[in-house]
Amino acid sequence: MGSPITAYLITFKQSDSVYSAYTATCDGSSATIVNSLTCSVPISALEAAPFNLTTGSAVYAMVAAINSYGSSANSTAGAGATL
Repeated sequence: MGSPITAYLITFKQSDSVYSAYTATCDGSSATIVNSLTCSVPISALEAAPFNLTTGSAVYAMVAAINSYGSSANSTAGAGATL
């Protein structure tokens, strides 16, 4: 049995293909998010800097789990959702 997950690093792909976190509503160190395994990001946040996505853009997210041993590799970004 491994060490329990204590946090997640949740990142979203910006229009320039760099991934960054949005911690205002999707802070993976929050116990609520760790326990519920879900978070939401407002469309307005994805349309604003640093993401700068436009209507019709694909939204990609990656997640890494964190425990006492460190961080896992990032998940794959998947097929994306449309903004």
